Amino acid sequence: MQQLAVRRLVSRSLLLASVFVLGSGCSDSRGPLRRFLLDPGHRHEILQESLLSRENDYATLRLARYGSMDSQDWLRLPEFLPATIEVSAADQSHGMTQAAWSVIDVSLPAADEDEPSEQALREALRQIGKTAFFRYPAQLVSGFEAIRRDPLRAAEYGLWQGRTPTHQQQLGGLLDVKLPDGSVGIATSCSTCHAAAVSGEVIPGATNSALDMGKLAIDSGQQAEGPPLAWGRGRLDTSDDGVDNPAAIPDLRVVAMQRALHHNATLHSNLLALAVRIETLLITTYRQGVRPPPSLALGLAVYLWSLSGELPPEQSSENQSVGASLFAQHCAHCHLPPHYSGDPVPLAVIGTDPALGISRERGTGWYRTPSLRSAKLRQQFLHHGVLPSVAAVLDPQRLLHSYRDGNHGPGPVRGHLYGLTISASERAALTAFVETL
Repeated sequence: MQQLAVRRLVSRSLLLASVFVLGSGCSDSRGPLRRFLLDPGHRHEILQESLLSRENDYATLRLARYGSMDSQDWLRLPEFLPATIEVSAADQSHGMTQAAWSVIDVSLPAADEDEPSEQALREALRQIGKTAFFRYPAQLVSGFEAIRRDPLRAAEYGLWQGRTPTHQQQLGGLLDVKLPDGSVGIATSCSTCHAAAVSGEVIPGATNSALDMGKLAIDSGQQAEGPPLAWGRGRLDTSDDGVDNPAAIPDLRVVAMQRALHHNATLHSNLLALAVRIETLLITTYRQGVRPPPSLALGLAVYLWSLSGELPPEQSSENQSVGASLFAQHCAHCHLPPHYSGDPVPLAVIGTDPALGISRERGTGWYRTPSLRSAKLRQQFLHHGVLPSVAAVLDPQRLLHSYRDGNHGPGPVRGHLYGLTISASERAALTAFVETL
């Protein structure tokens, strides 16, 4: 796979300096959040328990390097917490923004202030995560310079524009970043992929289904070899397996409602497993040279976990009783209420394109069962995002070679056969019910 270029952040001398001294662990009497922050060995245990398979490259690398307590332990890397500035559309014609540089405050209440519920600690972490979602550089990239020179091109690549929950006007979650060598880079944040703007207000966690990073890579000359990146809008290939197998950018508002992380169910889902996933993702993104502060990684997990509480409530519809009965018959064995998600499903059972599920990078032989909460607001369905709506998923015409309504070109969309054999009126009722969830 051709990845977006990532600039080297630190020199070898910096990597050898500022070594993080590992703690010796802490008492189990600590709450789970505090223990995650203070006990590296416990974080390794969380990783071990969360992995669905230990046979893929994703698992092998992390088991060897995360919390390993040896000289190669990622937790010995220097922390990366740079000064940043949000890039806004209003600043684009002037080049570099004139706002003040600032560093995210990752300080937390003292450990001896914890109450049994850890509620104060959780809220402090949530606030860190809320800020970091828009202000921490998730990946340093090239190619966005042309957008800065011509702000009208932002829409061409699907960058949202709007006011974030941190009350900032921002362009696509982009950041100016002060690097350790004194230079300034440009970066994406979590919100670049995982936010959308509606009427000028940014919805954190929602899929940026317009984002076209493959086109940006081609247009900016970053893809020097191989066929064009046929990712299309709303998809990314994040598996370093040498195969072009893009997947839909997930809706993170339902992450707390799902039983697995990643489309191919690489990890069993819980709050602390998500924190490990975020921490190790940032470490590998930065070429295993630096790491985020633990409170920032955990804060992002706590913040994302809280987004399910901001979903619109389930709605009623005229066809609800009929649709609910059809859902119970055809869908609920996988998408179980109240979250309408479930356990991972073997590739042979779901029958969709297996390429991602067998990838040596993250493949497990399974795909996760996504939550259907707020499905009406999505524009990508199945793990590779090839269908644009609930109605399209239930349309038997999509199995034909003549099908032309997929998101990524003509041709059949096979697999996930549930609900395809019922009548047109029943499919309409089932669609209406799912769109109320």
